[in-house]
Amino acid sequence: MDGSERFNDDDSAGCSNGESFVYSSPYDSLCLRGRNWSVTENECQAVVLVVHGSWEHSGRYSHMTHFFNNHHIASVAFDAQDHGLSSGERDHTPNLDALPGDLECIISRIRTEFYPKVPL
Repeated sequence: MDGSERFNDDDSAGCSNGESFVYSSPYDSLCLRGRNWSVTENECQAVVLVVHGSWEHSGRYSHMTHFFNNHHIASVAFDAQDHGLSSGERDHTPNLDALPGDLECIISRIRTEFYPKVPL
C-alpha cells in the first residue's frame, strides 16, 4: 500500500467502512475525512480513536473496528493529510507539525458531537 489508495464504502472483505465525515485541519485548512463506526448509544461502553501509520489510510482498519463494535465499543478513524480520502499531495511526506492539531480537532469532535458521554 502506498497510501494513495482510496477506499470505497465497503472494503474487500465486505465490511462497511462506517459513516463518513469531513472537517478542516486547524493547521492549514486542508479537508480531512474520517469514518465513524458507531454502536447504539445505550450500548456504547467506550470509543477508540484509530490513527493509521505512514502510507496507510483509515479504511484499512475496518476489520478491527468491527471487532470493537461487536464488543460495544465505537471506533472513529481519520485519514491524515496526504493519506486516503483527505486532501494533500500523494507520495509526499506530510507536514508532521499539522498532526497534533488535527488529532486535537478530531478528539474534540468525538467528545462533543459523536460520543459526549462515553470514555475515549
